Amino acid sequence: AIALTNSNKLKPAYRHLATVGIAKSRYEQTDATGAKRKMKNGNIKNQYAQIVGNKLLSVFTITKKYTAGTVNQVLGKTGRKKPLVSDDGSQNGERCKCKVKQLCWVHEIRHYKKLFPYFTSEKYWQKKILYQWRKFYHLAKHYGEAPPEQQQKLRKQIEQLFEKITNQATGFDLLDKQLRITWKKKARLLTFLDHPYLPIHNNQCELDLRSFVIIRNISKGTKSVAGDKSIARHLSVIQTAQKQKLDVYQILHGLLTGKLAPSILTANIS
Repeated sequence: AIALTNSNKLKPAYRHLATVGIAKSRYEQTDATGAKRKMKNGNIKNQYAQIVGNKLLSVFTITKKYTAGTVNQVLGKTGRKKPLVSDDGSQNGERCKCKVKQLCWVHEIRHYKKLFPYFTSEKYWQKKILYQWRKFYHLAKHYGEAPPEQQQKLRKQIEQLFEKITNQATGFDLLDKQLRITWKKKARLLTFLDHPYLPIHNNQCELDLRSFVIIRNISKGTKSVAGDKSIARHLSVIQTAQKQKLDVYQILHGLLTGKLAPSILTANIS
């Protein structure tokens, strides 16, 4: 009852994060994990806990699905103008209205690790390609941290290495197919070259979702729409405060008593 009451009081702060917070952010990242709601008749409704945010912002939403449509809805018209980083899937596909999209390289390389070679030659090529992708990942990660005068040289190396890796013919059918798939996603995988401030992985969102997963494992799910909203609002405010190294207790107390304005949560976002 207390959590639901506080949820209503946190609604203005949550709306502020979902509008002003996203509008002030340079880019957004998104991911989701499974969520459950226990209905009054005892049935379990499967849904998703969706996160949109970055290193200074978290906006949680409980949705029926996790698709490009739900991402578009959470981002809003202003948020869709910002670059989006996400895992591979429909959330980063053509239906996602964000014009600038960056795929997660950790998830892309993971596709190669999941292949099951049988012959010695296939094992050799899998190991070789993974080594090449690790070298690529190191260059890509360094690209965003490098001074502007070095980025042009790095960009050329990264583009050349991408073409070299993806245009190989190994004789391992599954591996060759995956290389062709990666090549087709070139535009969304190399977006960071034009936007060096973008992360090349989506690890931030995976870390953000752990808080919800812990709650889900303890509570075994929510029991109402109001409960969904309560979790989303509390997690959004608490996690955003934590990311900005603000005192969570003081922030919650101030927002719940009206002594602090929601803008305290977006003052450091740029």
